[in-house]
Amino acid sequence: MIASRKSYPARKEEREYRQSFRSFFWTMAIAVVLALLLRMFVIETIRVEGPSMQPTLHTNERVLIEKITLPFSMPERNDIVVCQFERQSEPFVKRVIGLPGETIEIRNGDVYINGAPLEEDTYGSGKRPRDMAAVTIPEDCVFVMGDNRANSADSCVYGPIEKSRIRGIVVLRFWPLNAITTF
Repeated sequence: MIASRKSYPARKEEREYRQSFRSFFWTMAIAVVLALLLRMFVIETIRVEGPSMQPTLHTNERVLIEKITLPFSMPERNDIVVCQFERQSEPFVKRVIGLPGETIEIRNGDVYINGAPLEEDTYGSGKRPRDMAAVTIPEDCVFVMGDNRANSADSCVYGPIEKSRIRGIVVLRFWPLNAITTF
């Protein structure tokens, strides 16, 4: 049987449709892989829950964390980080207070680093309700606390946190839009 000329344009349209579908599929697959890689290794968004970082951050605010610098350096004092404490399933947003090798102590609600009072309370609010005996921070660990000292489950409860348990450093609050702030 001889193919008629009328069927040729239909095959051409079908071939173009398949090529278009394949192109769309591969474009979407590449976009998904890139998005996953970005989320795993570069940036991530987190929703803040709870009062522990007030007045700096509040419940339902959204922040952007960067993950690029963590493999190469320790977070610095005053950095806000997203971390995972042992035996806890949810991530926590906290501020780095103590660095490796330092000794942290809480007396009369005030934080002391290596015996000197922490000169920080431009962001901290309230005093810690209980004293804490001196703790020396191990290598590759940091001591984190919430800015709302009286209402925060942090390193005072869980101990210093290993660098490997830090998911990223908060660099931007982007929601709500009227409160956009870089950190």
